[in-house]
Amino acid sequence: MKFSILIPVYNSEKSIPKLVDEIRGFFSMRNESYEIVFVDDCSTDGSWAEIERMCAGFDQIRGLHMDRNRGQQMALYWGLKYCEGDYAVTMDDDLQHDILDLDLLIRCAERGSDLVFGIYDAYGSNGIRSKGSSIVGHFFKKNYPNLNGRRVSSYRLIHKSVYQSLNQRELDFVYLSAELLIISKSVGNVFVKRRERQYGESGYTLRKCVAIALKLNIYYGMPVLKHLRKVGTNETCVDGRCGKLSNQWD
Repeated sequence: MKFSILIPVYNSEKSIPKLVDEIRGFFSMRNESYEIVFVDDCSTDGSWAEIERMCAGFDQIRGLHMDRNRGQQMALYWGLKYCEGDYAVTMDDDLQHDILDLDLLIRCAERGSDLVFGIYDAYGSNGIRSKGSSIVGHFFKKNYPNLNGRRVSSYRLIHKSVYQSLNQRELDFVYLSAELLIISKSVGNVFVKRRERQYGESGYTLRKCVAIALKLNIYYGMPVLKHLRKVGTNETCVDGRCGKLSNQWD
């Protein structure tokens, strides 16, 4: 398996069919093996039913359903455990990431980067979202010198040597980029397009971004407090290609 496309889903039943069509079209042009792994974070619409329909229709698609709403980062964190590709690609479910830009990330990886982020040159008119992202970005610039001025994003290409080295365990807060940067040996950036959101609204308000930045500083930026993180073992159960992912505390 060459590529695992990992997509966290929350209330995106309308965008899933088009997203699948775009990904299948991209890989039909490249003629490379791939899988799509959807992780439904307890959506309240018909997203899980749509994922089940896709799993029944395409052998390359798998679906995981979180036992409760835990947020995008946790969905990605646990979803990586079920990826099998030489590379894992994380994309959003809202169609703002263009699968065609994956070519740029792949080329960067071929030049030696084991973790590549597709970043936007600008957020356009969305000033609040841009300010929120800059707050989070400042944390990474300050605490992760191996970035060397580069930025993080939710559009990532991750070599299996990095994502398979994650020590997945139950945590009360996780931020995937912070976990991956500890392992990565060479980080790359490429500029990608930001397409207009076609359905719904982003859940990342300025207030939420500030809250994330505060948690990042507590859980990843303060070594004295790291031992306070809640840690436990994890048991999972996935039924076939489309099943539930249950996280249980010890």
